[in-house]
Amino acid sequence: MGFIYVKVRVYNPTDMSKFDDVELLVDTGAVFASIPRDVLERLGLKPIGRRRLRVYGGALVERDIGVAVFEYGDSLAGAPVIFGEPED
Repeated sequence: MGFIYVKVRVYNPTDMSKFDDVELLVDTGAVFASIPRDVLERLGLKPIGRRRLRVYGGALVERDIGVAVFEYGDSLAGAPVIFGEPED
């Protein structure tokens, strides 16, 4: 069985002229989307807090969290986003 990825457009919710297209792994058990930190920072997103998260394999990690707007197909919605680190 392979992995499934989708292409989504991620926007800065305070300046929708700032966006980037990213491929995300579809994970039916995930609560948050994880986007590489450098992509979110390039869009001007700032963390609004930190969360402890249980990742694949059961380890606990702490990551910055923010809010982004996601566009997939003809759907547009705001949602929490994890500032992904290189080791994620």
